[in-house]
Amino acid sequence: MHFDSVSPSAVRSVRQQDFLKVWFRLLTRLGQLPSLADFNPSRIEDEKPELMYYDVVHTGDEIRYPVIFAGKRLIEAYGFNAVGRDLQDILSPTIWTHVESLYDQCVLRGMPTYSVFTVVDVHNDVVALRAAALAIWRGKNRQANYCFHQVDSTEGPLR
Repeated sequence: MHFDSVSPSAVRSVRQQDFLKVWFRLLTRLGQLPSLADFNPSRIEDEKPELMYYDVVHTGDEIRYPVIFAGKRLIEAYGFNAVGRDLQDILSPTIWTHVESLYDQCVLRGMPTYSVFTVVDVHNDVVALRAAALAIWRGKNRQANYCFHQVDSTEGPLR
């Protein structure tokens, strides 16, 4: 998949721009990936219903993404709680083929990724999702080992 380097202003969602700006300010100030303790946007509690957090687990050449937090609106839209399951195992193969490189590049490059795509929710509504993934570190190695995913669905009926 081809990736373009773009200005944060390419992100249309004001909420996602806020998270992205906080992430970049921390990266600049710290000179390294922000930790989860450092990453604390002002409205994070308000955004939690549309957030998903993943661990990043390297197994050989593959990276797995076990879900460790799923927001309420995401659970309602997808019809189940994904916590404890790997992202690869809960997305359809067609969707995973499209988004795998978004997560992998976020983790491997230690830089945010952003994508716009449509899905059909459990109510058979077509929902346009704008997904931003941010790499976060925890532990001692300062590598991306935590991925933070914010979904904005203002173009569709994510309930």
